[in-house]
Amino acid sequence: MLFGIAGAVHSVWYTYYAAPTMPSFYGGAWGLFVAMVFGLTVLTYLFLDWITRLAAWLTNKEATYRGLRLPYPVVLRGMYYHAAHYLPVAIGAVVTVVGYQGLLYTAVRWPWLDRVMGYNSPTIYLYVLSAQVVVSAIYLFNTYWIGMRNMMYANR
Repeated sequence: MLFGIAGAVHSVWYTYYAAPTMPSFYGGAWGLFVAMVFGLTVLTYLFLDWITRLAAWLTNKEATYRGLRLPYPVVLRGMYYHAAHYLPVAIGAVVTVVGYQGLLYTAVRWPWLDRVMGYNSPTIYLYVLSAQVVVSAIYLFNTYWIGMRNMMYANR
């Protein structure tokens, strides 16, 4: 749900930033925004489910190659426990995206904040978001590797 919210808010900002003459979602099209949150939440869930099953299958194949007994259902159960590590990543994404949107909304009402943020604030926002993606991927891989390594050594 958090990834869906972050994706919807980011896409609303991007749509308005890319084509500022188009009508903004902030003008009252909340139904479309809610539909976008729902749609992106479902798509995110399906993608994360698929990537979890792919990672479990690849881990099973690697363990079989090394001569370890790690059946696919056991690895998949371990991946379900690993899914709890998506929560800090999702919270970070929502805080970054919604926080930036809050700053933009506040800058419209308070002109001094617009001068503080400057013209390159979209660039800084996108760099921060990109860095967050890289750090989150490293974090998720490290937590995955810790869990899978413990499962592999427990089955020797």
